[in-house]
Amino acid sequence: MPAEMLLSRSAKEAHLKRALATASRGLESARVPAACYKAMVDPFKLVPDYDWLGYYRLEGRELVLEYSLGEPTEHIRIAAGKGVCGAAVSKDRNMIVEDVEAVSNYLSCSPDVRSEIVVLVRDPGSGRVLGELDADSHILAAFDEMDEEYLGQAGKAIASRLSHISEAKA
Repeated sequence: MPAEMLLSRSAKEAHLKRALATASRGLESARVPAACYKAMVDPFKLVPDYDWLGYYRLEGRELVLEYSLGEPTEHIRIAAGKGVCGAAVSKDRNMIVEDVEAVSNYLSCSPDVRSEIVVLVRDPGSGRVLGELDADSHILAAFDEMDEEYLGQAGKAIASRLSHISEAKA
């Protein structure tokens, strides 16, 4: 664990559990996709070292930023394969980047960002990628398998809720 991180693993897990529980409760009352994105992102932004967090929806082969908290970003649309977010889609896997300066095609959102995690959100029935949760930190190696696990659970929850909303419209 980097020296800059002040939280123990147990404290970090407590924050992640609280964020997931809050997000899950918020999703229960969400009736439209925009409310789902907000319900999911807002609680995780309160986790220490989560300096930016957003939800990108996959539209064809392009990611479209639906909702974010943190510094504004110019990366509203990202092509599959471009940057960490686009690479996650093209490689069809979650990505944890300990040091963004080591990534050749990194899309810089802020000079302060040092690490990033991207967790794919999949349709609960087909497994098709619907979008992704993307978090940035100003701390090197801020994210690990624990973050991936909790963001993955959050992704399953939002995918399930989006599916339910879609079915209700049909």
